[in-house]
Amino acid sequence: MLNGKKPPAAPPRLNDVIPLIARLSEFLDRKGDSEPGVKTLWLGLRRVTDFAAGLRHARNLGAL
Repeated sequence: MLNGKKPPAAPPRLNDVIPLIARLSEFLDRKGDSEPGVKTLWLGLRRVTDFAAGLRHARNLGAL
């Protein structure tokens, strides 16, 4: 939902989800970049939590 695409039919692999979470904390995921660190993932997960809270609030208001 955050990247504007429909959810996949099957759950994605963890290796596919980690860069998506890291990109929410401004991780660039360039070819030469190493794996995202703990702080980068933590910041991305905080944003996911914020988006989930906003979505839950919008649904309670009847906006979605």
